[in-house]
Amino acid sequence: MEALHILGIKREGKDVYVEIWGSGEVYREFLYVDDLADACVYLMENVDAEEMSKLCPDYFVNIGIGVDMKIKDLAVMVKEIVGFKGEIRYDLTRHIKKAFRYKQDKTAWLGTKN
Repeated sequence: MEALHILGIKREGKDVYVEIWGSGEVYREFLYVDDLADACVYLMENVDAEEMSKLCPDYFVNIGIGVDMKIKDLAVMVKEIVGFKGEIRYDLTRHIKKAFRYKQDKTAWLGTKN
């Protein structure tokens, strides 16, 4: 049960619940690791560093798709998919900082869809 407790799956009497740190209102973007690897290979094989430096002097490239979701919404989605009947509880004493989101698309010139 200790391994599940570390993952936020807890028991209180007969009730089993999942604990989420914070309110669940923060947004996060998720990316499949193979998509990241493909994007890195594409950039290395197809992008000239001098051309890229004209568009972005610090060579920053956002490989994300620009779509994020609330942790709360993700938890509900996973709960429904796996058929979990327990409760989702939010531990507001464990505050999660909101991440700064850099939304400008600097990869559009590559001819890729993000």
